[in-house]
Amino acid sequence: MIHIYLIKREFGGSLILHPFAEKKHVVKELDRSPIMFHYAEQPNEDDRSAMLYGIYTVIDSAVDLWVQELKYIPRLLASAAVFLLVYLFTALVIRIPVPLVDEILFSSAAAAAMYIFMAKKSTRSEVAMKRRLELKHTADQASETLTPELKKIQDALAELEKIPTLKLSDMIAGKREFSAAPIDSAVSKGIAESLEIALKQQKYGRTLLKKINTDTSESRRERFAAYLYRLSQNKKIDMPLIALYLLLR
Repeated sequence: MIHIYLIKREFGGSLILHPFAEKKHVVKELDRSPIMFHYAEQPNEDDRSAMLYGIYTVIDSAVDLWVQELKYIPRLLASAAVFLLVYLFTALVIRIPVPLVDEILFSSAAAAAMYIFMAKKSTRSEVAMKRRLELKHTADQASETLTPELKKIQDALAELEKIPTLKLSDMIAGKREFSAAPIDSAVSKGIAESLEIALKQQKYGRTLLKKINTDTSESRRERFAAYLYRLSQNKKIDMPLIALYLLLR
């Protein structure tokens, strides 16, 4: 069973948490396992639309990667053929002042262009369209369940969003205690794992998660808190989500 969670936010759109750590595994996992959508409260049409839109986006990206891997060999052979043809054309037909170097540059550019063209063409192929429709139909048939523990998590996130940025950066860096207690429920571990996946897919997420709780000295914690604050002010990270992950972990 694939468990997918909808967490509503007071500030910003709803958060869709799924267990797909790598796009290349999405197609295989959806083929062999049914889906369960988890809601904190009875979902309305907007909630269902947000959930489906989030999963459809994951499916579109996964199928693009899947079909490109499926047609990797033909794409590679076509690029090699273009490279050879352009190389022979520039070497035998066009007189180039600097031999070999320019020929290789032109041939490489043509081969790269062919590779990209065929990759984009693959994502719009009938095979890719069929696969998308099949997987989206699987998502449409997902089961739904109410998970009361999600309400506690939503409320905790809402409280974290109200904490001033400076104070929240100190909490994440370990300079002060969280005002909320750690969350331990039947689904907290699964949500923490899905939230970790979501954070690692953000630009600075993977690096920040490695640094959390690794700096033990006061000076390092102070520098880490300042770093978090700067990233947050520049809208590079979502500190309430990072704080929620620490409460769930």
